[in-house]
Amino acid sequence: MQTKTKLIALAALATLTSAAKADNFDSITLTAGGASLTMNNLRNHQLDTLGGQGSLNWYGNHMKQLWWWYRVGSHGREWALSRQEADCWKTDSSAYLHFKENIPGGLAQAEFRFYLYLTRPTTNKVQLQVNWYMKNLRPSVSGDDGSRMFRLYTYTDLDAGAMATQNYASLEATLKKFNVNLFNTKAGIESAFDSTTFYRSQQGYIPTGSMSPILSQLADSDSADLSQSAVGGFGPGDWNGAFQHQKTLASNEQVSGTYYITVEIPSKMVHPNATWITEGSHFSGNLVSLMNDDDDRYSIFNNENGNQGEIYFYGQTPGFLDPSALHVKGVFRTNYPGQAYNMLLTNYDTGFWTMISSGNAYLQDQTAEYHCYAVNNPSKFIDQFGNMKLRLQWYPINDEEPAVDGWLDEVDEITWTVDP
Repeated sequence: MQTKTKLIALAALATLTSAAKADNFDSITLTAGGASLTMNNLRNHQLDTLGGQGSLNWYGNHMKQLWWWYRVGSHGREWALSRQEADCWKTDSSAYLHFKENIPGGLAQAEFRFYLYLTRPTTNKVQLQVNWYMKNLRPSVSGDDGSRMFRLYTYTDLDAGAMATQNYASLEATLKKFNVNLFNTKAGIESAFDSTTFYRSQQGYIPTGSMSPILSQLADSDSADLSQSAVGGFGPGDWNGAFQHQKTLASNEQVSGTYYITVEIPSKMVHPNATWITEGSHFSGNLVSLMNDDDDRYSIFNNENGNQGEIYFYGQTPGFLDPSALHVKGVFRTNYPGQAYNMLLTNYDTGFWTMISSGNAYLQDQTAEYHCYAVNNPSKFIDQFGNMKLRLQWYPINDEEPAVDGWLDEVDEITWTVDP
């Protein structure tokens, strides 16, 4: 069974690479489920800081640069990967980049290969997987067995994007058979990690603009070439990270590893930013009263002419115009028996209201929920500016004259939850 599985995997890889034209690239763009990764300056930038500049776009641009440097032996500085081979390829969502590098003026000494895969593992997450290989090309000759210390540096400059909410970015490295020195750029300290440890450079959510610029500097006898974040070249950003993959390789020996760059957008909770009472009159409460189910209520007197109550609630979710799902929650009550309720959303595709919940209205808090998933096109309830509109109605079930002149209809919470 294992042999059969391996053959199937090899056949799939052969099909992939044969469908992609072998070439070399100054830039690549990968796409997956509405997300896109662009990397520029992939050739002929060995001596500057321009390599890998680009973007990771998905509900905002989250990356300025994904960049690789290397060092061989005791040479005094790093060099950017730039000498690309002509057997590289790319598809819509994957790419293969192949470099054979040398210290300028010398023979090829190092080979680097990268397989990149852009995916959407969940509806609110985009992930770039990077499988990398580093090989010593130095020959073994008399008096020199060719072994050298090889270092591959990965620099990633991730930035909170254009969204007004939060985003989450992480680097995770699967470390195999090599020593890794990781530099915590925020604390300015070096940490050693063994082969079973991965590093998540900044845990938790990152509010846009909340983090001060972070320097990225690798341990380097000539650190000026990799410490430009503060003065130009690359960065600074809201967040960034660096890896140093380090191992002494014998002649023709190869080492490999995998790491992931993940951007996760949390679901956005939206509460009303405005109301309009179309039946009845305001009694108490405000917009804050609508944020939580906490018995702080937004209350109206019913309209005495028709014994009805009706409120429009307005919300806005900029940046989430094509969500994977929309969830609506209302918590409310009436103070007179024999009432019914309707809850409706504006359908911006048709220009009409869509009934999302209805039934008997109770004298104690009741919760009405509605869930619209991708198959039913939740974007129809959001206009081009991110606006949403909900309508809540109360009305008598029968035509009997009420025993009192008026009563309160009350709302404890209105929430839209938008999944990216």
